[in-house]
Amino acid sequence: MSDQIASMVVPSQFNGPPGSGNGGYVCGKLAGILSEPDTGVWTEVSLRAAVPLEKELRVEVEGDRADLVDGENIVASAKTVSLDLNIPSLPTDQEISDASQRYRWREDHPIPECFVCGPLRTKEDGLRIFAGPLRERDQIMVATPWRPHPNFADDDGMVPPEIIWAALDCPGAYAIDELETTSLKLLGRLTARTMKPIRAGTNCAVLGWYISSDGRKHEAGTAVFDEDGELAGAGKATWIELKT
Repeated sequence: MSDQIASMVVPSQFNGPPGSGNGGYVCGKLAGILSEPDTGVWTEVSLRAAVPLEKELRVEVEGDRADLVDGENIVASAKTVSLDLNIPSLPTDQEISDASQRYRWREDHPIPECFVCGPLRTKEDGLRIFAGPLRERDQIMVATPWRPHPNFADDDGMVPPEIIWAALDCPGAYAIDELETTSLKLLGRLTARTMKPIRAGTNCAVLGWYISSDGRKHEAGTAVFDEDGELAGAGKATWIELKT
């Protein structure tokens, strides 16, 4: 028996691939049910199937684990873990701005209406995080400025943790793309935490960096920095490259 049974609905606004929830957003919502944000706890969320939109899903919590259930199928699972993640230092504002201009998917985006990085979304209803490559670096990295719109703020004007988790999603895939593995990838697992809240309407930055590859499985790190250059959230993701 579960310690707790709750429910979760992913609104259609927070989509990733057509008809399914954005991976980072879904992971953040499930992590928020399992543990309080900004407490220094890393949560590992594994996505097992596409998470449907606008459908009430069951959340079963038992100890340090939470399962997101669609009918009889577990579509995502979360658990608290330990993680040692080496986070790069924040580049200069000019470097970050220049990198964003090199975002490769402004045209011919594979999922143009993605909540996080889709160019067809407006700043009022999508994050428009367009991370492009940083040059003259010892490691593969992408970066972009990010000014979260007030539409995403809570009643106190702060950006909710699940939106920060969403921002930690797609930039990791774009760091991997710098290996020229530009075939479509799906998020398989995201381990992340939020360190501090950020205020909507402020100038933030998002980084992504390549970590490793094993066949079609790739790992990348991501981080969100607030207007003062302080770390607000970070994560490590596993991306699965689809067969062509």
